Amino acid sequence: MNNFIKFGVGVSLITTLQAAQDVALDGINVEHKLQKESKKVYKQAGALSARDDVATSTKSIDNIIRSVPGAFTNIDKSSGSVSANIRGMSEFGRVNTMVDGVTQTFFSTSSDNSNKAGGTSQFGANVDPSFISTVAIQRGSFKGSGGANSLMGAVDFKTIGINDIIQDGKDFGFMGRILGGKNATGPNYMGAFAAKHNFENGSQIGFLYGYSIRKISQNYNVGGKVNIKDVDKDDQEKLIQQACTGGMFPSESRKCENEYRQTLNRIPFEPEKLKNKPTSNLAKIEYLDDYNALTLQYRDLKTSIAGRDIINNNYQINYNLNNDKNIDINLLFANNIGKQKYYKGSKFNSKEIIADLESKNESKTFDISQTFTNELAFDTELTTTFGMNLLRNSYKKNRHPRELAYHFENGEPNSIDECPERGNDSTEFTKCTFHSTKSNAFQPDGNQKIKTLYLDNTFSNDFYTLNFNINRQRYQFDGKVYSRFGKRNGDIQKPIGKYNGGKIYGDSLAKRYLDEFGLEVAKKYCKFEPDEDNAGDGDDMYMLEDCKQADLAIIRGNEGQLNNYSLSFSVNFHDLFVPFVTYSKTHRIPNIKEVYFSEIGDLAVRTDLKPERARTVEYGFNSYKEGLFGKSDILGFKMLFYDTKIQDYIINAKRECNNESIYTCYPHITHLNYPKDVNIRGLELELSYDIGFFYANLAYARQKTNQPSSYSDASHKVNASASKDVYLQGFGLSKVSMLPKDYGSLDIGTRLFGQKFTIGTTAKYYGKSKRAKIEKAYGDVIIPDVYASKWNNKSKMRISGTEDIKAQPVIFDFYVIFEPSKNFMIKGEIQNFFDKRYVDPLDSNNDSASQTHFIMGIGNTPTLNNYSRGRTAVVSLVYKY
Repeated sequence: MNNFIKFGVGVSLITTLQAAQDVALDGINVEHKLQKESKKVYKQAGALSARDDVATSTKSIDNIIRSVPGAFTNIDKSSGSVSANIRGMSEFGRVNTMVDGVTQTFFSTSSDNSNKAGGTSQFGANVDPSFISTVAIQRGSFKGSGGANSLMGAVDFKTIGINDIIQDGKDFGFMGRILGGKNATGPNYMGAFAAKHNFENGSQIGFLYGYSIRKISQNYNVGGKVNIKDVDKDDQEKLIQQACTGGMFPSESRKCENEYRQTLNRIPFEPEKLKNKPTSNLAKIEYLDDYNALTLQYRDLKTSIAGRDIINNNYQINYNLNNDKNIDINLLFANNIGKQKYYKGSKFNSKEIIADLESKNESKTFDISQTFTNELAFDTELTTTFGMNLLRNSYKKNRHPRELAYHFENGEPNSIDECPERGNDSTEFTKCTFHSTKSNAFQPDGNQKIKTLYLDNTFSNDFYTLNFNINRQRYQFDGKVYSRFGKRNGDIQKPIGKYNGGKIYGDSLAKRYLDEFGLEVAKKYCKFEPDEDNAGDGDDMYMLEDCKQADLAIIRGNEGQLNNYSLSFSVNFHDLFVPFVTYSKTHRIPNIKEVYFSEIGDLAVRTDLKPERARTVEYGFNSYKEGLFGKSDILGFKMLFYDTKIQDYIINAKRECNNESIYTCYPHITHLNYPKDVNIRGLELELSYDIGFFYANLAYARQKTNQPSSYSDASHKVNASASKDVYLQGFGLSKVSMLPKDYGSLDIGTRLFGQKFTIGTTAKYYGKSKRAKIEKAYGDVIIPDVYASKWNNKSKMRISGTEDIKAQPVIFDFYVIFEPSKNFMIKGEIQNFFDKRYVDPLDSNNDSASQTHFIMGIGNTPTLNNYSRGRTAVVSLVYKY
């Protein structure tokens, strides 16, 4: 670790150092020559990759991550965040997504971004790509604090530091970037300046400030120069003709066609609702002397998209003490605050909210570690890191859950009194009582505490390297739970029970008050009078009746502890053949959004969810050789196979009622541990070759999995009334995340005129992928009812089936890079050069309600028109002073 500090010569690397301790990677430059210091990627056991120069790239952050084999992203145009995916796993805990070593916990929830598509939710990182220097990715195993609550691996976005701005020998620096293009791209602007001062005693202090503003529009043309709002017009006309032919009078046919033409609008989303202009600030103060290195950092991001404002603020301290004598202490503290503000009139499931709404996520991270190195026998070196990571994470909102009960026919109620008494209109009574009691479906509240003790050990010499990393996690979580009280059959009747010595007889609302909140609450909300018939008999019995609904919450939670380990071993037979094998056991703790999600009171609250458990085996080999065919060429190659088995995989499912009364059975969506093992097997390979005038970078991944799809992965309806059709809505929960069957990218190019002029092309390919089944009535899957004893033997748990998306055409991007001086760079790129029409896998709109439409006489007509950008020209100017 000491070598990293010497190499950095600045405190800006302390932030990177913390992440490097977690992921132990250097970067690979994707558009320039393979750097010699990057050889660690091709010498370390396991699946390690990185991408550099993100801030100056013309490619999106999604495409940069997708160029790593085994890594992917879940695209949600309305989220405003980046959702990393490793080997088909995404979400908080499945992938430890970090920014400068700090775990990201933000849960983005959009209001309805389209009358057809509906709202969506996903975990992600709120970070401006213009400030990212490197993306480091570790898959399958873990190291350091990167293994804290990490099931499948870690992704760390490292932000720029002072030494990225200031050139050698100078005390002041500036970096500016402008990016713009055709087809609704940009313009984007970023400027950062830095200054440092060296004192006579050898210490140094530096400052950095950066500002970024981007314009993001989804109103683009797809392949064939057709605007996204006009896709499938020909197909629409065919459907209209099919539905309206055969009328007795021509005027009726024309009337039918006009009506269908107004209603049949199968665009995947409404672009005007997804326009946004994110702004971001980055500020750092860095101090360095012979023994100490300190960084103070502030970073924010603000934008407005899909019906709400997003505001994220991060405050961070990094400190390192190093005296070259086995004292190498790293300390990190960060406070990350994310807010989403929804204004009156915003829609959720086509229902307008009646007042402003705000959700807040605040996470505090503290990490401390010590690294030391010892020389052992047989020229073996032992490097040990011992550390502790603490994460406190909370989710809150400013509205009571019953105010957000989205099942009401005409929007949320002003009060609980809007629920009518049961009368002759049993339909209206059913709609209210069955669906509208304290829904926790929107941004459930709760708190988490995760403490991780970790110990990393590396034994190495010239012939072999052995890594043995372990951690022990202790976790606690709690949240408010609102009981399913309401005007249900049997809740308010004639006198309903007797109280005696702390017990109440009969199944009643009063009994629930007494059991969950105590005698005083029961007396407050129920008539609680002595039983005159038994007065004076010493039994002290009371009659209870006419209980009123109370807005009371109880705190429920759980806790536990987990042990994880990761073991890797590699043997250096030859520079071109360094075989390795790794084995790891990891866990993922259920998150608050899974535990406390509930449509009806506490019916689906699952504090008993088990953590997910994964066992992963990886084996393969590395190659790294300088001077393979000449004195100046460099080759790096990594190929590996992996096999992962996940137990207690968490999904959401619909609990059904078979011929049961709605008063004894309540259909609802709940989260559960999948009763079968999830198996994931795959191949990943990565190659980089550079000989100066020519370079090539290849990445390829192939995977086979039986990963199930949650019931709410597809939003098949966004305007369902308060009826059983509400379960055709997606509830904005996580989408399908399994990777395409195979995918890859190839980047080749040549450098001319003293390597000042580069011409290259990138080809990317996506094989067959999946989306949630559009025809739910025929596509759903019944899973074994492992909770039969809890609900009853008749209930069934239903999840969504999946359908294939065919392999996409190969997409070619051509680019040129001109560097007239080391301070100035011009990049030009034509993306999707051949203007192909293709669909991005794992895009949230692929399985949304916009991809199906019901036509009388035809039925549901599925489509797939969520196309990506067609031919797009992009130019980027980067200047350094």
